[in-house]
Amino acid sequence: MSLSVYEVDAALIRSLRPTHIITQTQCKVCAVSLDDVQNALRDEWAVDARIVSCEPYTLADVWKDIQNIAAACGEAERGDRLVADLQKRLAAIQPPAGQRPTVAALEWLDPMMTAGYWIPELIEIAGGKLVDFADNPEVIVAHPCGFDLERTRKEMSGKGLTGRVYICDGNQFMNRPGPRLVESAEIFAQILHPKHFAATLRGVGWEEFPNSIGNLAAMEAPVLDENFVGVRAGDDDAG
Repeated sequence: MSLSVYEVDAALIRSLRPTHIITQTQCKVCAVSLDDVQNALRDEWAVDARIVSCEPYTLADVWKDIQNIAAACGEAERGDRLVADLQKRLAAIQPPAGQRPTVAALEWLDPMMTAGYWIPELIEIAGGKLVDFADNPEVIVAHPCGFDLERTRKEMSGKGLTGRVYICDGNQFMNRPGPRLVESAEIFAQILHPKHFAATLRGVGWEEFPNSIGNLAAMEAPVLDENFVGVRAGDDDAG
């Protein structure tokens, strides 16, 4: 049995007397897991909270989790309205026809890891085509899990990337399976089609990476998590 990287403060939860506890089962490294919560509260008989666990891998999963949380809180209709509004905003992102630049989206930098889960869908909505890092993409977007712009800028230093290279605040946007995925799609659209979309989130969610130099072909190949639904080398369709 593996040890958790988190410790749940059961006494604090007891003192807060919550009616609901929201957790997740997708990743035991990214956030507190369902097992962490259940183990911490095993002997806390005073805590009578409903535990709602999320497990999103695609946009459809994210919408379903939002609806499940709303329903658990007795606000099912509000959850449905929120999801409908988010989907409407995504549908409003209309990239120019006939232009679909290839994109390598990096979820992690050391080792290089190609993004998966809902990221391929966001890039497609934004008018791009997710490809393998080794396929000489036209655009490189780095949004390491848990890193803000400053941390990503620091970690990217010395990587020797060339061409159209951008960094994003993955901690606020791409890596969080919630309403901000709409803004994440807008960020991708602004990066991929700068003449078509106003750069409203530039400096907040993304920026150009300065002084991009080096040979992309010489970079190491990315590592792909087996649970990711992103593009693997040799795939015919980048989705």
